[in-house]
Amino acid sequence: MTLDAMPYLLEQIRITADQIRTAWAWLELLVEPGHATTVARAVDDGQAERLEALGHADRAYRDWNLRHGMSALPPSPAAVRLGIVDAQVVVHQHVATAVRLLAGTGSNAKTWTRADVALQSVPTALDWLVGSDIGLGADGGGGVWRRQGAVDRIRDANLAAEVDKLLQRADRVAREATGDDGMQLRPLEHRCPACGRRSLQLDHESAHRINWLVKCVSQRCVCTGDATPDREACGCGKRYRRPGRPHVWTYAELSDGHHGLLDVVAAAARDRPGVGRGASGHGGWQTRDMAGQQ
Repeated sequence: MTLDAMPYLLEQIRITADQIRTAWAWLELLVEPGHATTVARAVDDGQAERLEALGHADRAYRDWNLRHGMSALPPSPAAVRLGIVDAQVVVHQHVATAVRLLAGTGSNAKTWTRADVALQSVPTALDWLVGSDIGLGADGGGGVWRRQGAVDRIRDANLAAEVDKLLQRADRVAREATGDDGMQLRPLEHRCPACGRRSLQLDHESAHRINWLVKCVSQRCVCTGDATPDREACGCGKRYRRPGRPHVWTYAELSDGHHGLLDVVAAAARDRPGVGRGASGHGGWQTRDMAGQQ
């Protein structure tokens, strides 16, 4: 590794550290079950089948218990999410290793006491590693005064590459645990109006919204076309229904009057039966007890 690579490596380290800060904040929020949740994944066909089977098995188990005089357990505090806790431990280990690598090198050796303190928390360790912005106007000229970090004193490109590798690992672990994989695909909270699954996914790879797409990831969910004497119109509600085609909505079709996806999913949510009442769909999905769907 040559010194020519140093500017890139240092900038990459700072970017990754900022990403870890954001992910760490989410990890701290998500460690206890509550309203905050990880980013959900769009449910594909195989996952939907497994979730339904688990739902039926869980209801059968509860019914058996009730028939044999065993009631549900009394309310108790929610347990922590062990997967989140494990991710916190691994992230802390990687960041702490990066701190130890730099703490005993060059002029950083003089700051070992502060580095030792930094090991107590990930945000403090990241501040020690890459520095931090003190605040607007702190430099007396209206700009942002920035405190230097340990990476600013690195002169060894190989050492910088090793620190970058450790932080990249920490970032990956944190992102996977919080559900933010960095891909330009994002699941939507709404159910597909055609098949009723939580399988809608937004593709926002393009920088221009006009090129964004929403699609149903279920391969069985295909358009059944307009109404015929022996069949109702497809539940997708699109202005132009094409039988046999997967359901994909362009950005313009999201708010296309009462044919727009946003209006259609809102109407479908109002008409959706409650838990246990049953519902029907198409595209290969038979009538199902909605309590088994997730």
